[in-house]
Amino acid sequence: MHGQAVEAMQTNPLGIVAAVLLIATPLWILFDVLFKKKSAYRFYCKSEQVLRRRVVYVPLAALMVVNWIWNIIKEL
Repeated sequence: MHGQAVEAMQTNPLGIVAAVLLIATPLWILFDVLFKKKSAYRFYCKSEQVLRRRVVYVPLAALMVVNWIWNIIKEL
């Protein structure tokens, strides 16, 4: 909130992914509603199937743990 983007990225590098998703998802849903499509829903269903696989969710969970440890080591 203070314009310190570099420090924010060092604290939580996954934040940029969350920010992009939080901006893009409502726009995508609005597009689907306006043009009577279901592309966002179909993408959600396919991505949920992918994320349920152990080969995907274990590395993602490990990445979050590494980020957490990194912040502890840096004393943030």
